[in-house]
Amino acid sequence: MDPKGIVAMARVAFLLMLLLLPGCAKKAVEAEPAAAASMMEMDRAGAPAPLYKAAAQAPAEQAEQAESAESAEEPAAEPVQRLRHHSGFIKLQAAQPSEVLDQAAALAQGAGGYVESLDGERAVLRVPAGRFEEIYARLLTLGDVLEKSVTVQDITDRFTDVDLRLRIAEAARRRMVELLAKAKEAEEKLAILKEIERLGTQIEYLSAQRETLLKMAQFARITLEVEARSFEQGRADEPIGAFAWIADLSPFEKQVASGGSEWKPSAPTGFVVLDKTTPWSAESADGAAVWASRQANVPAGDTDFWLEAVRLRLAPRFASSEILTAGGFKVLRLVARGDQAYVYGIALRAQRDGEKFDLAEMYFPSQAHETRHGAAVLDALAKGDK
Repeated sequence: MDPKGIVAMARVAFLLMLLLLPGCAKKAVEAEPAAAASMMEMDRAGAPAPLYKAAAQAPAEQAEQAESAESAEEPAAEPVQRLRHHSGFIKLQAAQPSEVLDQAAALAQGAGGYVESLDGERAVLRVPAGRFEEIYARLLTLGDVLEKSVTVQDITDRFTDVDLRLRIAEAARRRMVELLAKAKEAEEKLAILKEIERLGTQIEYLSAQRETLLKMAQFARITLEVEARSFEQGRADEPIGAFAWIADLSPFEKQVASGGSEWKPSAPTGFVVLDKTTPWSAESADGAAVWASRQANVPAGDTDFWLEAVRLRLAPRFASSEILTAGGFKVLRLVARGDQAYVYGIALRAQRDGEKFDLAEMYFPSQAHETRHGAAVLDALAKGDK
C-alpha cells in the first residue's frame, strides 16, 4: 500500500476515535494505575478512591475496537470520586510574623506536604487534599485573622477529557508501531515513523496536562500572609476612589479578577486551563499560574496610564520592578523580597473603545519557575484572545 495511504488511514482511525470520544467517555476509561490512584483526592478517612470503576475490556482490545468504530456495548463506568482542587488564603496579624511562618511551614511538612515558597511576609504551602480542612483550621489559630477565603474547583471533567485523549493517542501510536513492523519499503517506513513522532509529541503534551491535574487534586494550596501587630491608628496610604482596586491585586488571591468580567486569553504552552471556573485561569504542573479578567476603564486611560498607576502603588512593596512588552500588553514584573523570591506579573491592555481594559495576572513561585514558563505566558498574551 502507498505509505501516504497507510498514514491517512491511521489518521482517519484516530479522528474517528476522537469523534466518538464524547459518547464513549464513560465506556473507555480504564481503572487508574496504582500510582495514579494514589494521586487522587483523598476521602475524609485519608484513603485514595479511584475516579472510575474498571471497564470490562483490556486496553489493547479497546484501542482496536475504537479504531474500527465497531466497539461492543459495555457497562458504563460509574463515577466514584470527583477530583477537586482546594485553594485557601489566610491573612493574619501577629507579634512575630517570622515565627508564625515557621510554625506554618512545620505544620505543612508534618502533614506530608511541602513549602512552595517562603519569605518574611508569607508562605505558600502545599498540603495533602485530604488534610486541607484540618491544616487550614490550625493555621487560623496562629494569629489574629484579618482575611480568609477558600475556593474549590472541580477538575474531574477536565481530567477525564485529557485522560481519554491520552489513551486514544497511545492506542494510535501502538497501532502505528505494529504497522511499522510489517512495513517493507523504506519510504513506507519513513512515513510511519513521522506519524509515530507526531503522536509522540501529542502524548508528551497530554501527559504533562494529566500530571498537572492529578497534582492539583493531590495537593491543596494554602497561602498565608502574616503582618506585624501594629498599635498605630489609621493608615496614611489608604487607597481611595477608582484606584482602590489596585491595593487588592495579589499573586495569592483572585479578588480583583473575580470582580471583573470574563476574558479568555490564549493558553500558555505547558499550562492546563481550568474549565468552568471564574475568572479564567490556568496552571502548570509545578505551581505557576495565570488568570485573566476584563475591568472597567474608569477613569478612562490608555495602557500606559494604568501601568503607571499600578507601578506607583505596588512597586515599593517589592525588591525590584521592570516593564516588559507582550504584543499590545505592557507587563509590570515584580520580584518579591527574600531568599526564595516569587515573581508577580501584571499585564494591562486598554481596549480600543476605551470602555474596558484587559488584565492578566501571573504568579511564579520562584525565579526558576519564571525561567521555565515566563516566555510561554508572554507569548500567549502576544497571541491575543482565545
